[in-house]
Amino acid sequence: MKGAILTAAITILVAGTVFGVTAWKNRSHVGGGPLANVELRWLREYAAWSAPIDRAIQRGTRISSLRCRDEAARRVGDAPSKRLTRVARLVLTACRILAAEAVPDRTQSWFTARQALGDVLTMNLPLPTRLGQTDVSRIDPRLSRFATLIADRSTQVRCWSVDGWLHVATEWRVLTSHVPEFWPLGIADKVRGRTDLAPEVCAPLETSLAQGPPPGSTNNERYVLTEALMIFAHEAEHHRNPQAAEAVVECYAIQDIRRVAILFNGTKTFANEAALLARDVAYPRQYASYRTRACRAGGPLDRTPGDGRWP
Repeated sequence: MKGAILTAAITILVAGTVFGVTAWKNRSHVGGGPLANVELRWLREYAAWSAPIDRAIQRGTRISSLRCRDEAARRVGDAPSKRLTRVARLVLTACRILAAEAVPDRTQSWFTARQALGDVLTMNLPLPTRLGQTDVSRIDPRLSRFATLIADRSTQVRCWSVDGWLHVATEWRVLTSHVPEFWPLGIADKVRGRTDLAPEVCAPLETSLAQGPPPGSTNNERYVLTEALMIFAHEAEHHRNPQAAEAVVECYAIQDIRRVAILFNGTKTFANEAALLARDVAYPRQYASYRTRACRAGGPLDRTPGDGRWP
């Protein structure tokens, strides 16, 4: 979108717990393939209906029993496929449990229902492990190792094919109710410890590993690589700082850029160039929610204040 770095971490804070929309640990995918259009329409109905329930759980406020049987709830209950019928049954049952204040541990049934929804999403499909650039969706062990170094915790990186990412991003955007203009290029699943990347992010990273940065100075290919490095660092920082806001994560990612560029076979000259491109070109073009005045030399988010270098 106008060359801006579009990144996203799917996280909803529920009852004091980091609950990723697709962050369900040790679950197997049971959906049998990407969601069909009719299923996406159901997912959109579900997202609109469930959002107020998520907010009520987060705030610790009551959930009206009317919400479990209103018109929106009836549309959710009318699921278009067998795999979603099971999800619908679980979420409506959980809604009724949530509305009954006397039931102990009343949020557990809601989380269980969300886990069932996660089982049918494309991004939870099992993927093969492949090294280097290919046309198939895969787990990349080398990128996973680099992400682990930046995040300071075990992180798996998944590089998706063009078709695979179309399904992943579409389902994510419907589920999170994002505006059509927002198209994610990276998604951090903080609980599972996983980063999902679009093919236009993985491709320049893999090319740089194989051939080094593109020759020349501040040409378009070098800027594209810089954006990919920034997205990679941004998602890794989400794992390193799970509670941090997007603007904080983006600021830390800028400060990682030299280190990340070196990891991806860059020279010190290119690493410095990438840092300046990230600071002077990419960062100012970001969404307002990804920028903060605290991100500056000597500012509150400067990890190495007084070293005379920014970022």
